[in-house]
Amino acid sequence: MIKACLFDLFGTVVSDAKCSKNAPEQAMPASRDESLDALSDTGAITGLTPGEVRDRVYENTKAFFEYDGAQMPDMILPGALDFVKELHRNGIRLASTSTRCHPDKVLSSIGLYGLFDYIVDPKEVAGRPDPEALLKAANHLGVAVEDCVAIESTPEGLQAAKAAGIRSVAVGDLSVLYDANMGVTSLKSFTLLQLKDGIEGRKSC
Repeated sequence: MIKACLFDLFGTVVSDAKCSKNAPEQAMPASRDESLDALSDTGAITGLTPGEVRDRVYENTKAFFEYDGAQMPDMILPGALDFVKELHRNGIRLASTSTRCHPDKVLSSIGLYGLFDYIVDPKEVAGRPDPEALLKAANHLGVAVEDCVAIESTPEGLQAAKAAGIRSVAVGDLSVLYDANMGVTSLKSFTLLQLKDGIEGRKSC
């Protein structure tokens, strides 16, 4: 019986943001002293030294990524809002198991924060294909893994679900997302009844 749905938000509920726990470091040069000459004109205008400009740019970039690029409601993928709300109305426990960015801020920005029973902190778990995030969510919700469904959009996410012993729904390009219990190209028009029809009775992962 399906009692909980565990969402990797990116690629399922919101468009796939190109960020990770190390996004600010990936976006900026490794050293704050690197290429300071390129900032000399900006320093002349602002009155700051090149090093101070560099630090200011770094902190602003870090803040941008920490807020996940200010995700807005128009970033919600087709059908995701209706599907999540239907699950909530029918007593299905909901968890975010995303291991990138700040899922709490993403959910807040699209008005779904209050519907989720648990949000895994990306800083406290290993990234996919490690199943840690999924297992932690199931444990926190008090739901057995056989009663959970992982909603995933990457091959690594499906590998994590299999490792956790959790049945999965692949969302996206099914030519590469084939290692799932069922698959849909998007959550548009997808319903709880279809989820149950596709998952119930399929105990193997």
